[in-house]
Parts: sequence; C-alpha cells; structure tokens
Amino acid sequence: MNTTKAAWRVVAELAASQHGAFHRDQAAHHLTWRRLNSAVERGELVQLLSDVFVFRSNPNTWRQRLKVLELTGATIGGRSAAALHRFDRFVEGKLEVVVRRGSQRRLPPHVVVHRTSILDDDDVTEIDGIRCTSVPRTLVDLAQVLPPRLVEPALDSALRSGTTVDQIQATIDRLRRPGRTGVVPLERLLHDPARAGTLPDSIFERIVERMLVEHGIPRPVRQFEVEVGGRVRRLDLAWPAARVGVEAHSKLEHFGARAEHDDNRRDLELAAVGWEVLYLTWREAHQPEFFLRTLRAVLSQRLPQAGIGS
Repeated sequence: MNTTKAAWRVVAELAASQHGAFHRDQAAHHLTWRRLNSAVERGELVQLLSDVFVFRSNPNTWRQRLKVLELTGATIGGRSAAALHRFDRFVEGKLEVVVRRGSQRRLPPHVVVHRTSILDDDDVTEIDGIRCTSVPRTLVDLAQVLPPRLVEPALDSALRSGTTVDQIQATIDRLRRPGRTGVVPLERLLHDPARAGTLPDSIFERIVERMLVEHGIPRPVRQFEVEVGGRVRRLDLAWPAARVGVEAHSKLEHFGARAEHDDNRRDLELAAVGWEVLYLTWREAHQPEFFLRTLRAVLSQRLPQAGIGS
C-alpha cells in the first residue's frame, strides 16, 4: 500500500474514534504539516483551530465541537458537562470548558471558559470519548454560576443515576477553599431538610411538591406505594391518611394509549380500596388556583381533623 495512503488511513481511523477530529501532534508521526495544509486547501480537512482539524466528511455535531475543544487540553465542564451527563433541563448546544489557571491557550470567544487551580483525577471522567468533569465536580461548578432552583434538577438527576450524597459531599470538602462560591450553595441544597425522603422520579414532581407546600398544603409523601391485589402501585405524591394521591402528569411519562390505559387501570384499582387520584399538568402547575381549591376540598373531606381551609 502507498505509504501516504496508509498514513492518511491511520489518521482517519484515529479521527473516527474522536468524532472526526484530531490534533496536529496526533498526526505528526504520519503526516507532515505541509500535507495537512494541502488537505485543507483541497477541502478534505477543515482547520477549526490552529492545531485541530476535522475531516469534512464527518458530520458537524455538538460532540465534535466539544472534542475539538478537549483536544486543546481543556476539560468539558459546566453546562456542557451537565448535558453530557444527561442532567434534567440541560440540553446540548453550549460550549463550556474548564482549564487550569495560568493556561495561555486562546479559545474562540463563543466558548465559556472557567479557570481553576484544582482539577484532580477524581474531578475528571470520560463520556462518549470526551474528557469532561465528573458528576460531583460538575454539580459544584454549576452551583458556582447558577441559582439553586436550576442546580436542583441536576442534583436530582445525579442521585437518580447512582451518584451518592457521600460522593458529592467528599468533592465539596476537597474543593472547599476561600472564594470558591459553588460549594456552600450546593452543600445547603444537598442537605436541605425539605429534600429529605424518597427522591422524586422527575423535576416536575419536585416542582409540584414545592408549589403545593408554598400554598399551604401539608407536605405529601413522595413515591408512595400502595399494595392492591398483590401488585404495588406507586403515586408521585400522596397523603396516606386521607388516601389521596397526586400525579404530576407530564407528556414524557403519560403520553400515548398504553400509558393512558395503565394510568386508568391503576386509578380504578386504587379507587376500589378507597383512594382518590388527582392529576396536575404543566399548565395547571403554572396556573394552579383551580387545582389547589380542588385538592384542599378533597383533603378537607377526607381528613377534616387536619383543618385544611379553602
């Protein structure tokens, strides 16, 4: 095989494992700088940064753009890392990195750059072949730039995915330094008494619970299980003494004929043993007056000793 073709094949295979991108140093043992420039002139390569190239034949994706930044020595962090970790409410699109303080590398102006003096091995992981901050470190960094109400969905997602409170607390303790603003709000959120108990299945459930409590409804039990006919039926929120449940009715979890059939079957089974289930949609959560009146009336009828007013 022609040595030049063989060299291009090696570089192309490397780039294929890196979302179509490669660093000049990775190709240096196979291709000269002149050959790379010629490929750019022919339109076979795109030079996105001074030392990072992509094959034009590869699709221009968000992950490719992240990999390009990572090849400069940066670590993907912040909201970009949150999206890679699939945290609730964090979507693909942003370009955000963490670099060590003192780095002189210039990155494009549309990239959000956070500088840090601490980036240990425990702070770094890899997702889809892209180096990014670990789940606990990502949470700390998010808490440094976002209010708690936006960090909480990420925290819930992390806990649902298997990250433990102890792991997050260990990272907080290791990163605790004067002037680091993310550790304190994250620690407060992590140990907020209102968050105690079973983790909700979605951020919508968390929003509904907070809305109900803020409007004077007694705090419900999350993910309450009722055994009916040998089967366990679970309610998003419940007041067991009143046998009243609330379902946070999102399209993601309750869309389609099958989901509607399952919900109806569960509600009938629960009704047979004295339970009443109310549904709350996103729209009603933002205009909750009618739902709140209905829930208060139902709870008052079923739990008059609680003194729940209208």
